[in-house]
Amino acid sequence: SALFANLSGDAPPLRDYLGDLVPDHAEYPYEELVVYRSALFDARANWKLLMENYLEYYHLPSVHPDLCNVSGVGEHQRNQGKGMYMGFKTEPLTDGGTAFDAARLQPMPGISKEGATRAMHTGIFPNVFFSTYPHSVMCIRMEPIGAEQTREHAELYVHPKALSDPAMVEQLDSVWAFFMQVNQEDVDIVEDLADGLHARPYTTGRYSFKFEEPLHRFGNMVADALEGVERIPEGDEGRGG
Repeated sequence: SALFANLSGDAPPLRDYLGDLVPDHAEYPYEELVVYRSALFDARANWKLLMENYLEYYHLPSVHPDLCNVSGVGEHQRNQGKGMYMGFKTEPLTDGGTAFDAARLQPMPGISKEGATRAMHTGIFPNVFFSTYPHSVMCIRMEPIGAEQTREHAELYVHPKALSDPAMVEQLDSVWAFFMQVNQEDVDIVEDLADGLHARPYTTGRYSFKFEEPLHRFGNMVADALEGVERIPEGDEGRGG
């Protein structure tokens, strides 16, 4: 679960901070969900690298070939309104013979017909990201341990109604196993990236306008935080392009 605290006493109202994220996710019954599984991952990398990895998706074919059978690169669209968040969606999801196939899992109560074929992938600044599927929510909260060490708190949220069906529970176990596989793949590749950043020949590169706009948004938020600038970004032009 997520707890938002105003430690300084001068943070903007939470509703303003989250902005358009709230109406964009209004159909999902987050307040009714329960934690089904949880795990810890220790990554030998700065927390910002893990967030950046989550926010870009051109690494999917080489790092997550199995995930491409659920969430293909061609079906990804950025989806960011005003607010302190970064995000994109997969629409439509693919039935590729994985634990995520729609025929194997019932959607959460209240999900629209469109929502039943879509996944929302969201990062809330600074250190939480989550993927909302029709049947469950996979969430990771990053805890910086050091400059190059991060502990990830991973949780799978489901609706209580799903737990009353033994067949559904079995499928959710498969979903959790898939989530663990994909996240370990991410940790491994980010640790390799962290090592590469120490290479002397390395120089910074340019953002990909097609695949890395959410990263650029995140980078601007980090820069604002370091400079003490209080600014909530506006939404993307075209919303979903």
